[in-house]
Amino acid sequence: MKFRLASHVPKPHVEKNGFIFADDTTNSNNAADHTYRLIPLLDQDGVDKLLLLYLAVWAERAWPMGDWKNLIDTSDILFSENFDDN
Repeated sequence: MKFRLASHVPKPHVEKNGFIFADDTTNSNNAADHTYRLIPLLDQDGVDKLLLLYLAVWAERAWPMGDWKNLIDTSDILFSENFDDN
């Protein structure tokens, strides 16, 4: 597996031969693309959202061209600057 430069734009999963992660014959066998594909799968499996957000922040620092935080469904999380006022 290869590690891409920060300028790499991660690619979403495209179903091909039933494999989620690319094999060594493609140009998509790298840590950025694998992480980009793994985050939504972990979210679907119920992994803690905060943990996934930490992973997304880390990945965004490594590969800033990806839309990392939008990979996680945060619609069921309550965000509030002034929680006591709501």
